[in-house]
Amino acid sequence: MAPALIFFIIGILVAGWTFHSVSSVRYALAEAGRALQMNPEMTEAELAAIVRTRAGTIIDPDLSVTLTIGPPNGGIKLAEATADYVVTFQAPFLPPLDFDFETSVTVPLASS
Repeated sequence: MAPALIFFIIGILVAGWTFHSVSSVRYALAEAGRALQMNPEMTEAELAAIVRTRAGTIIDPDLSVTLTIGPPNGGIKLAEATADYVVTFQAPFLPPLDFDFETSVTVPLASS
């Protein structure tokens, strides 16, 4: 009974860490979107650097960040920042499972 309970508790902790990783990337991307609003001339590389810095070391090193800026519509441009990344769920006695996640934020930019 005790090994099953320990296995169950460790599984819950690993699942919690996985959700924390997902939430951290989403928060980092939202922060980068706010920085993009303050500096609309920001490049995709600068945006990716902000996401990686804010998310810290818990994210996938192969995190991919893309930036798409649409044409002005009614005097407002919309910028969409998207992050693609992999989170590995590794519980004891189970093979590692990789989950691909994608999250995006859309922010308004003032037209020049």
